[in-house]
Amino acid sequence: MASKQLKPDITTFNTLLHICLENRNYEQVQKLLKAIHGEEELAEFKTTPDIITFNILLKGQSIRLSDQLSTGEENMVEIIQKIKELLHQIVLAKIDANEITYNTVFDICVKAGVMPLAIHFF
Repeated sequence: MASKQLKPDITTFNTLLHICLENRNYEQVQKLLKAIHGEEELAEFKTTPDIITFNILLKGQSIRLSDQLSTGEENMVEIIQKIKELLHQIVLAKIDANEITYNTVFDICVKAGVMPLAIHFF
């Protein structure tokens, strides 16, 4: 893209985020998020996250939880806190949550065994 002087848009970032999360490359996810927010040396790539971005990040938390459950190293508090942060960011960005957002949060709550928390979120 750089050789053609193309600037990545949110669709490009969403695709990269999805690939990185599916491959458990959390370090690269953090770099991409910094680029989206225009932090540090990546300021030229700043763009605005959309509901797809947030849904991908929520799905990433579901992936992390599944991995933790399979290894017995679950940290529900951290994941639930991250879900709360992401939902709060959606509200602050004045973006409407959609069916995927709700279903992903419900999925995480069921996996974590905290169904009453799903009701709290909504």
